[in-house]
Amino acid sequence: MKFIFSIFVIFLGSTMCTSSGNIPKYFQSENVVWGDDDKVFILVRHAEKQKGDDPELTAAGKKRAKKLSSILMGINDLEIHSSDYKRTKATVGPIADRMKEDLSIYDAGKLGDFATSLEESEAGIYLISGHSNSTPTLANDLCNCTVFPKIDESDYTNIYVVVLSDSTSSTYLLNY
Repeated sequence: MKFIFSIFVIFLGSTMCTSSGNIPKYFQSENVVWGDDDKVFILVRHAEKQKGDDPELTAAGKKRAKKLSSILMGINDLEIHSSDYKRTKATVGPIADRMKEDLSIYDAGKLGDFATSLEESEAGIYLISGHSNSTPTLANDLCNCTVFPKIDESDYTNIYVVVLSDSTSSTYLLNY
């Protein structure tokens, strides 16, 4: 009887826990969890940029973009969004190239509309590349909360994760 109860508990636990099969190791090591039926929004500010109007990434920025791509290794189905600037597109470019996915361009000046379209989307994983003045705002809009503070113009290290389940939201602020 004890053996049957143990099997039942293991079975029940495996059906109640979120799936970690599609969660990359980096996120698992940071205790980020999501289930297959959740909407997962991974937001990053573009990587280090050169100076000027619509600049390219610096060498450090290109290195950070490759690091982000390796962090997201293991996610097989990812919808990638970027504002229409060279630096934001280049930040998620290595991931899009690896996955053979097109970038979906959003208007950084219409964050409310973009947040609404994301909230109305199907369950899945969404990567969004933005800016220092828009990424925390969009993350807060998605979780309907104010947990993510404004960031300094010199900060390129944050990964914002918002997980929307049927009735709850979870937020995570990571560094890379």
